[in-house]
Amino acid sequence: MSLHLVLHALAVKKLADAAVLAEFTGLSQADVSRLLGAAANSGRVVAAQGKYVLAPLARLALDGQYGREYARLRADPAFLQAYETFEQINIQLKALITDWQTIEVGGARVANDHSDAGYDIRIVDRLGSLHERADRILVQLAHGLPRLDYYRSNLTAALERAEDGHSEWVSDARLPSYHTLWFELHEDLIRRWRDKVYAHTDKKGGRTAAITPRTESLEPIIWFCRNDFPMARLDEALTLFAMQRKRFE
Repeated sequence: MSLHLVLHALAVKKLADAAVLAEFTGLSQADVSRLLGAAANSGRVVAAQGKYVLAPLARLALDGQYGREYARLRADPAFLQAYETFEQINIQLKALITDWQTIEVGGARVANDHSDAGYDIRIVDRLGSLHERADRILVQLAHGLPRLDYYRSNLTAALERAEDGHSEWVSDARLPSYHTLWFELHEDLIRRWRDKVYAHTDKKGGRTAAITPRTESLEPIIWFCRNDFPMARLDEALTLFAMQRKRFE
């Protein structure tokens, strides 16, 4: 389970070092470093300037483990209900971030240059209200999966920095900002609830925001090719993907 948790953390974080993964997983940095070393030797992860990224085929293998690792949670009606409520709050959070990043000028939405302090304060106030509701849901989710307390503490810290006037902590992708953490939380939950999520439709009959399994499996392969990692030829990567796809579906 420890190796699974580290690989899962990499799937969520995309690119991270041992210290970040240790905080995420709750494991010691020494244990994470040891597991990453073994995973690198077996080809599951690739080291990149002191950080690690999950190898494409290892990500496919990881996808096939979630049903077994989280079968109990997937059968828990209370956890499922809490997750459904979280998805509704997620829709509201996305709308709030859009309002944060844009502002109406002359009847048109334009990029928010954050020169209107009053507008920004109102958005941060809305974020605080949304966070109160989200935190109650995270408490319920953490009953089934205690590690989710990682998000509770870090989301609260990001919100407090934003409320103190440090606006970058709302959505700056270069920081563990509120939006960055929320994005990771959503990815974290989607991966654990993969089979449930893709079968779910919203009240309008549309699919959830979750990407399809095939698209998610292709994404890391294309990422590797674009960033000149091993297995950098797209044709070779897609051939390997086609060979392995049926095994992991």
